[in-house]
Amino acid sequence: MSLFVRSHKIIFSFVFVAFSVFSSKLWAQTFAFNVTPSSQCFSGPSSPGTAFVTVTPTTAVTNYTWAIAGSSCTPTFSNSVSNGSVITVSYPCCGSYTFYCSAMNGSTLVAGNSLIIPVFCSPILTISSSPTLCAGSTTTLSASGAQSYTWSNSNTGNQIIVSPSVSTTYSVIGANASGCSDSASVTPNVIPLVFAGYTYSSMANGLVMFSNTSVNTTSNTTYFWNFGNSVTSTSVSPSITYTSNGSYTVTLTANSSCSANTFTQTINISNITGPPCVASFSFQAGTAGNYSFTSTSTGTSSLTLYIWKFGNGAPTYSASGLAGITPPPQNYSSGNYFIKLYISSSNPFCSDSAVVYINACSLNANYSYIQTIGNTISFTNTSTGTLTGTNYLWNLGDGNTSTGLNSAHSYSSSGSYIVSLNASNSSTCNSSVTKTVVVSGCNLVSNFTHTVLTNGVVQFSGSSSTTNSNSNYYWNFGDGIYSLASSPTHTYVNAGAYLVTLKLQDATFLACFDSLTQAINVTGISCIANPNFIVVPTFSASQNYIAIPEYPYNVTAAIWYWGDGTTSNSLYASHLYSVAANYSICLSVTVSCGATSYTCFANNLNKSNDNPFEIIQINVMQPEMSTGILNTVIENLSYKVFPNPSNGEFSITLPKNLKGLSLLVYNLVGELVQMEEIRDDENKDVKTVNLKNVKSGIYFVKLSNGLNTFTRKIVISN
Repeated sequence: MSLFVRSHKIIFSFVFVAFSVFSSKLWAQTFAFNVTPSSQCFSGPSSPGTAFVTVTPTTAVTNYTWAIAGSSCTPTFSNSVSNGSVITVSYPCCGSYTFYCSAMNGSTLVAGNSLIIPVFCSPILTISSSPTLCAGSTTTLSASGAQSYTWSNSNTGNQIIVSPSVSTTYSVIGANASGCSDSASVTPNVIPLVFAGYTYSSMANGLVMFSNTSVNTTSNTTYFWNFGNSVTSTSVSPSITYTSNGSYTVTLTANSSCSANTFTQTINISNITGPPCVASFSFQAGTAGNYSFTSTSTGTSSLTLYIWKFGNGAPTYSASGLAGITPPPQNYSSGNYFIKLYISSSNPFCSDSAVVYINACSLNANYSYIQTIGNTISFTNTSTGTLTGTNYLWNLGDGNTSTGLNSAHSYSSSGSYIVSLNASNSSTCNSSVTKTVVVSGCNLVSNFTHTVLTNGVVQFSGSSSTTNSNSNYYWNFGDGIYSLASSPTHTYVNAGAYLVTLKLQDATFLACFDSLTQAINVTGISCIANPNFIVVPTFSASQNYIAIPEYPYNVTAAIWYWGDGTTSNSLYASHLYSVAANYSICLSVTVSCGATSYTCFANNLNKSNDNPFEIIQINVMQPEMSTGILNTVIENLSYKVFPNPSNGEFSITLPKNLKGLSLLVYNLVGELVQMEEIRDDENKDVKTVNLKNVKSGIYFVKLSNGLNTFTRKIVISN
């Protein structure tokens, strides 16, 4: 033992004895002091325990002196405050320590006290050595040196079972009975699972080079290749030359100390022996954007698969052998398109593709025509597939040309002319149509016969000496009813004389027509004079009224009694009233078969705006003409006239599924003011009518297909 150690022990023994003497003789007074913490854990020489001691001040004390004795080793301490009232103590080992403190006033002992502080030994925690294992395998980790354990995965106990997929650190905290603890950790070495993979490059003449892309490999990983042609290899990244075309399944198996994994894919070899297949095709452009395609591919067989993509939104077409060589024809709108053909065979393997660009042309030139006045022909362009900026060239057949959308031309004489229309969207998109146009002279001559049968039935027969295949018949039976048949039968409801008119008109030459009016006498039925009438207002600026006789057709004499003391001796008369009032208007009629009758109606004739200068006028007009068909469902078939009222230009919605329609417009007195044929090739839902040249008033628009007639009223104010 060194001299320093022996001297230290002697001095400490002396101090201890002195304090003991003071304790027994001089410590008449005591005081309190605190040691914080009052107990603690010692974890080892590298981290000694530390305590702070604070003295409660005592009266007449100037300084404090300390002595600390340990059961196993001697602690060290230092003053934190100059008078020794706070000291810092460092414990070099675990055990029991006695603190002695003397309160001094200068060199005089005032009071003293002692306190025993325990320092507990911390456990020394250890974990079994770090294992090496394969990913997904199980291992047991064991800890020792403590009484209780808490692991980082929340498990308790000295052992845990883990199965890490990658290297993972596990830690544990262990405590003894004194509550002191220690910690330890371990990181098992996890060997990851190997995953096989590869890429390849096809070279000329069947050579294929493979590149190993397996992951989680080590220097001890081994490889096994199966190239699908009975050839194998254990190289890392081998190459192989195939001797025949075809599809091959290539498998790579990677083996490590922990796992084995396989990767498989199919490769196609097509550059070995024999001529290669070459995709190609031709196309044929038809009219109106119709195209047909034919494969001209070489190196194909009956097993070759053809896949067509047409570029026009149509579904992809695929078929093998002869069925795939000629796909279904396609239709294109004018524009640019890419058409692609892909061919493939499996034995021997072969594939190729071809793309062709087409500038499609859907243009289809067409026109209709009608002869109007004299030798003038009006041409209407009905071409389809046109674009903004489409150019038109008319060759009118007599040396004249025209470049407008439509054309009208007056020929020097009647006869047949070859008229062509060329329409072009571009230099490569054009279409032509040629028709024989017949310019007719007008030689229609109307004539008819009739036979009066029983019960008012009269059979008419059109016996015109000159007609043509385009002739239309318009019969007015003189009783407000008409027909479009060539030889109609009509039933009259009253006996007497009637004026019957037959009008012939060329449907393609509206200015060509002829008419004949004959008087017939209907007998064998009742002779009744019908004086009934109605009075309705009009929509003119002044306050005008219209009187319409119910059945004026066989009237030979009439007298109007206007209710203001004046009369008119004509059925279709006019009258002016000087003041607005309620007038009893009467009508007396005598019919051609001899009967006479008389009737009166009270009518309140007012001025529209109480204008004293406004004129009140009444005009007698004929009733609306009719086809005589009693079926009101047919007469009122759904079609619209709009706008109504109009300024003379209006539209009508055409009835669906009706062909051969005629448009006729009548005024209130039954006069035909306009007639027009609606051609089936117009393909329109709406027809525009222009009556700006007629007077303001009420008109009747009739549509007829030769069997049925449909009527609507329109008011024109222009």
